[in-house]
Amino acid sequence: SCSKVVMDEEIDLQHKPSLPFKMLKLWDDPILILELLDSLTSSTIPPKICIVGDNCVDLYPVQTKKFVGGNGVNTAVAVQRNGIHCGYLGIVGNDEDGKLIIETLQKEKIDCQRLRQSEGKTAWTIVHLEDGERIFFEDCLEVQRDFELEEKDYQYLKQYNWVHH
Repeated sequence: SCSKVVMDEEIDLQHKPSLPFKMLKLWDDPILILELLDSLTSSTIPPKICIVGDNCVDLYPVQTKKFVGGNGVNTAVAVQRNGIHCGYLGIVGNDEDGKLIIETLQKEKIDCQRLRQSEGKTAWTIVHLEDGERIFFEDCLEVQRDFELEEKDYQYLKQYNWVHH
């Protein structure tokens, strides 16, 4: 079922303690931003960041437009546009919106080899503009509802030294 409020689901990356990456949840711990910036400037090894998380198509019914979005996708695009190698791990539906998300990430040169497509619809959010501000009116997780990491995902994540979810 769809709802007007979506709670973030925790993705269990901690049960694999031998993985060589650092968890990055910028909104929980701003000190990690400083640590990441320090690693960008002090290390001779370029950082590689993988974003694990949500994606959706933002639907603007009044403007009859739609845009690729979601915290995970937006973060991946921002990281890649700032010159840091970035991967994205998530799931989309096998519909036109899922194809749009894949094409958008590929156009941004984001590594999408662990972006899965599943039978069903891609997540969506209905957005209204009010005085220039976005109002998130309704959303539905669709195929993301049952997203879980697989063993191949953990193997893929080993090539990254930072993971954001």
